[in-house]
Amino acid sequence: MSSRLSPMFHLAPDRGRRVLVVANDAAGPEDVDLLLGGMPPGGDEVLVVAPALNSWSGRLVCDPGAAERDACARLEATVRSLRASGAAASGIVGDADPLYAIEDALSVFDADEVVIATAPARMDGWLGETLAARARAHCGVPVRNVAVAFESPPVRGEPLVAA
Repeated sequence: MSSRLSPMFHLAPDRGRRVLVVANDAAGPEDVDLLLGGMPPGGDEVLVVAPALNSWSGRLVCDPGAAERDACARLEATVRSLRASGAAASGIVGDADPLYAIEDALSVFDADEVVIATAPARMDGWLGETLAARARAHCGVPVRNVAVAFESPPVRGEPLVAA
């Protein structure tokens, strides 16, 4: 497990559903209903994990910084959208492998459900249904894969993750 996971969020126990959102792509305000399964956000606790996805060229030139910056942008956009809807949302940047990011997050956040947020163009690829199937086999909780509208990351404001 990554050491950067443990101190980054504090969510109150016994407050309703606990949802782990995997932000492979940024989710905007129009995606909140999909992320929360159409349920109103009152009482839900949501942890967003944004895997530090790296391109093949990024791996070749050893530039993990670009992957982490992109993950932070996806994380901020998704957490802001969830908070704006009234959900108690927090977030972390996760491992470059989304399945490891899910497993790490589940080790510190007892989720009732995992929701994988992926852009429509990538739903059929390894970040979409393939990842969802792998997560279902490993997680022990229900896993949904939802197509989110790609949203450009917002201008940075207050930090959403601890340094």
